Amino acid sequence: MSKFLAGLLYCAMLKIYNDEKDRLCDIFDPSKKADPKHTTVLGNFIFLLLDKLPEVLRNYSGMMSPYLCLLARFASLGPEARLYLLRAEALGRLLRMFYGA
Repeated sequence: MSKFLAGLLYCAMLKIYNDEKDRLCDIFDPSKKADPKHTTVLGNFIFLLLDKLPEVLRNYSGMMSPYLCLLARFASLGPEARLYLLRAEALGRLLRMFYGA
């Protein structure tokens, strides 16, 4: 069931990525003064995955695979998505989650 839900979320990401890809990294641009709470739907969703869910997933390791699958699918959307993950320090966040720091 979790793979099915990850697929549904990926389909939703595909739908809105083209509309939001130009504004996706505005949150990290100090000259644009973007409010982190109101940038883009996709950006907020991925930020939620990176920021809040690792705390929950430590206790539910069975959900780790769909979580990582969603991040990988997001990265496959295009260069703007990969840039968003780089600027959000996704690798550092995941390493802190795995090593419990």
